[in-house]
Amino acid sequence: MQLASAAVATAADVAVVIPCFNHGRFLAEAVESALGQTAGEPKVIVVDDGSTDESAEIAARHRCLLISTENRGLASARNTGLREARGEIVAYMDDDAHPDAHWLRYLVATMEDGGFAGAGGPNLPPHDDGPVARCVAEAPGGPVHVLTSDREAEHLPGCNMAFRRSALERVGGFDPQFRVAGDDVDICWRLLDAGRRLGFSPAAVVWHSRRPSVRAYLRQQRGYGAAEALLERKWPDRYGPAGQARWRGRLYGPGLVSGIGRSRVYYGTWGSEPFQALYGAPRGRLAALGSLPEWHFLMAALAAASLAALWWTPLVAAVPFLCAALLAAAAPGARAAARAGFMRERLGRRRRLQMWVLTTVLHLVQPFARLRGRMHPPPWRPCRPPRPAVPRPRTALRWSDDWQSAEDRIAAIYRRASADRAPVFCGSIWDRWDLHLRGGLLAGARLRLGLEEHGGGRQLVRIRIAPHVPAAAAAVVAALAVLAGLAVAAHAWPAAALLGVAGGALGARLGWEGGIAVAWLERSATPEAEIAQPASKPLVLETE
Repeated sequence: MQLASAAVATAADVAVVIPCFNHGRFLAEAVESALGQTAGEPKVIVVDDGSTDESAEIAARHRCLLISTENRGLASARNTGLREARGEIVAYMDDDAHPDAHWLRYLVATMEDGGFAGAGGPNLPPHDDGPVARCVAEAPGGPVHVLTSDREAEHLPGCNMAFRRSALERVGGFDPQFRVAGDDVDICWRLLDAGRRLGFSPAAVVWHSRRPSVRAYLRQQRGYGAAEALLERKWPDRYGPAGQARWRGRLYGPGLVSGIGRSRVYYGTWGSEPFQALYGAPRGRLAALGSLPEWHFLMAALAAASLAALWWTPLVAAVPFLCAALLAAAAPGARAAARAGFMRERLGRRRRLQMWVLTTVLHLVQPFARLRGRMHPPPWRPCRPPRPAVPRPRTALRWSDDWQSAEDRIAAIYRRASADRAPVFCGSIWDRWDLHLRGGLLAGARLRLGLEEHGGGRQLVRIRIAPHVPAAAAAVVAALAVLAGLAVAAHAWPAAALLGVAGGALGARLGWEGGIAVAWLERSATPEAEIAQPASKPLVLETE
């Protein structure tokens, strides 16, 4: 009773913003569900972001405020709704989702009771979705929430989130560079960095339709990959050198692949523990293969070698390795698909098999689409990488009359690279490098700084910049080169040409990424000398 009264008392202060872009077939249900909340009828704001379908006409038939703009992207549409909201709380949902009737009641109560700056809940696929959409719902890459406890969140998906308007305005609203995705992750991290807390209510449910076709799903994943590239450049400290996000909490949602192993529930002797803790098998290397760029390099090399076997029979030995690699990549997805909800429903055996196969295939191809998006970020990306330099080690020597610690000099270079939106990372005490900058999915460059003290505040600053290529990727390129040479020796010219082109393309990609990283670090290191030490001579980089 206390929960209901707290929510009803503030329901009039809630505005529901629905950004819309070419999802007219879902919009009517979304608006009607938002208007039909048991906590009272909120102010519903539909922001038509330049739709070319009948979305604006559908919204105009309902009791909502319709704002039509040119296409500026998702984050801009959210900001437009924020400016028109007059209540204390602004809730956001997608145009292809419809909330439960008690959605706002639980969101408002969670924020009021816990003093949170924002709150969200789970998003579940509707039961009447088509078979392809249901398979997509069980595939990886969907909108999931990240929880640090049973009540607090690190990330709230954009289809189900609400914030205090004052908190959003204090951090400047949503970043308009995120036009397709990533705006929800960015705003959650900015609020957390500002010292605010985010809440989670498992009862604040939104029914969120998944993509109805494989093509639409892969296009969505490419957009998510491009958004990850933007997030990595804006938040390099929240990403690792391998390009993986560092979540403090735990991800919850369908499509997540766990490790191979049995799960156990530890509940104490005679059930004495107050809560049962579920310790699932950790995410193992086999489950994480699809997200590793090196793995895709290896798959491409094995595929090229297997195809070249048509002209040079010794390469038939690569076919079993290719089959084993495909099996290793598909096994986690097949296991996750076998646990999908539709496998326990009363469907025909043929239908269950078809949906299991499709879900397994989606697990297999999703990492390719995500990586493709990261390799080809959107044209509005704010960072401007320099032109690639020759990927060779460089050493800088400079005398300085103004003493500075090595930590301060490294921090200055790091700030310069971060301001340039470069994916740069600091080394730990165990690393033999100080800064690592990624030039792409695989290759990068590393910087190491050394100081010689010569008394009177005089220092000799030594900076070494060297390209860095993962050992696995270098081994793949070397193996292709060796096989191409052996094919030439055997006069198998078509096989040699195929292997040479494959190895050359992969090697060129590594060299291009390494050259960008070297030039980026060089550009970041040189202005540091001019700004922090104006009385000293600039850095002089010499190739080794």
